Amino acid sequence: MRLIHRSALYAALLLLPAAMSAQSPTPRPSAVIPGTIQAEDYDTGGEGVAWHMAKPRDTAKSYRPDAADLRAIPGGLAVYVEPGEWVRYTTSVKAAGMYTFELLTAHGIGSDPELRILCDDADVTGSITVPYTGGTENWVTLTRPGVMLTAGQHVLKLQFEGGSGFFLDSIRVTPGLIPLPGPKPDPAMWELVWSDEFKYTGKPDPTKWAFDIGGDGW
Repeated sequence: MRLIHRSALYAALLLLPAAMSAQSPTPRPSAVIPGTIQAEDYDTGGEGVAWHMAKPRDTAKSYRPDAADLRAIPGGLAVYVEPGEWVRYTTSVKAAGMYTFELLTAHGIGSDPELRILCDDADVTGSITVPYTGGTENWVTLTRPGVMLTAGQHVLKLQFEGGSGFFLDSIRVTPGLIPLPGPKPDPAMWELVWSDEFKYTGKPDPTKWAFDIGGDGW
């Protein structure tokens, strides 16, 4: 039988809640849809829980203690991400509906990277290519419409794959139009049932139209 000193057991119990909480990411208060989510406001929880960075850098600790590769840009902060990395955002969707995602990005070195957005681990956008912009002096908005979301709490996970690293500044989510289902109708498949025009001389056909040509009119 192995004996454990009471002081060691007490220390282990003190560390237990912190270890347990590290496995459960905590949402940030600003992640509301529709709205704008700043990229640096990903969930708290640390590496492998709220984010994964292959080469995490201790940057912008003054903004948040668990910051991972946040870079200063004009007007604020951005997340620098590379292929194989991901960040997650616990969001609150106010109403079910179709939404449009707009991602503000900058990319200045290497081949064009790609990303995709997962909602509760389901891919809702497919692969999105981040074009070359020349660096953080030039930003481009990537738009992906037609994303269906239900009301309530959801976890958005931005997964980065392929290409080289780039900067992500924000994710703007706005209500979108509901697309019509199916392909666009072929005009050749429509059948004209009835029509009547007034492009002729004389009175309208009395079997189809009621009319008055009196002096007072209608």
